[in-house]
Amino acid sequence: MIAISRTHRRLAELTNYRLEQNGDLAMTREERLELVTLLKENLRLVRKMDELKNLSQLAYEAGDTEWHMDICKQIEDLEATLI
Repeated sequence: MIAISRTHRRLAELTNYRLEQNGDLAMTREERLELVTLLKENLRLVRKMDELKNLSQLAYEAGDTEWHMDICKQIEDLEATLI
């Protein structure tokens, strides 16, 4: 199952409600500010997940089971916040 985070759900809502026929987004100033905030949060989530997955691969290749398990736990914890 793929979970949709609150950030991604709100991004979809804003787009759905404000997308015009020509593909432009017609947003108020407040909505644009919210969009920027959501995009920054999305960037933070993606960077953190990528960092953890890269570290997980390094730990696996190094044969460090304890380190690998710790990183996998961090990934699971982060994924749990996305639900």
